Amino acid sequence: MPLRVGTSTGSTVPKDIRVGATMVKSVNIGTATGGVELWRRTEDTLAAFTVVTADTTLSFPAWAQYVDIVAIGAGGSGHGGNAINADGQGGSPGTWAAKTMEGVAGQSVSITIGKPGGGDQPGGVTSATTAYVGTSGVNLVNAGGGAAGPGYGNANGTGAGTYTAFGVTFAGGGGGGMNNPGAAPGGGGGGGDGWWGGYVAGASGGRGQVWYRFRSY
Repeated sequence: MPLRVGTSTGSTVPKDIRVGATMVKSVNIGTATGGVELWRRTEDTLAAFTVVTADTTLSFPAWAQYVDIVAIGAGGSGHGGNAINADGQGGSPGTWAAKTMEGVAGQSVSITIGKPGGGDQPGGVTSATTAYVGTSGVNLVNAGGGAAGPGYGNANGTGAGTYTAFGVTFAGGGGGGMNNPGAAPGGGGGGGDGWWGGYVAGASGGRGQVWYRFRSY
């Protein structure tokens, strides 16, 4: 857990530490083998978030008490065209989700990135999970994958748009046009071209994604 200040009846993580009028950016304590960062000022900017595009495991640093997670699932694929001149419909975008989870130094956060399916398949779920602090349970963020194109019609996949969480706006990928995949993260895949005597399979959606930020308070 990060640096705390208080009395015998309770303590809190400080939101501001200054030396005179100068804001302190972090607090470190020296050890026999180096040093440990115990506190870091939170910066509410997009640059404070780190992007994850592949499955990974994170670890709470010593200075962090919380992790902010924003996730989007993979986009659904487009529907394939058919041989009687019908184009497949485009896929739907992945869904968005966000959550703040509490943890302690060294605690793991497992991240799974939603994978795009092949033709006529929904997108995969993007998730982040960590043990629940205080009582038994699990902290979980689930961002569902987009649905595949349901039939025949408009071949354009649907874009994932934007999503606002923690005072920051995050951008999703655009939808794919006919025969083209959706853009990452989360854009719906384009439907396949259909013509008399032939057709093209639906294109895949864009992969999912996670943005995360550890913070002291």
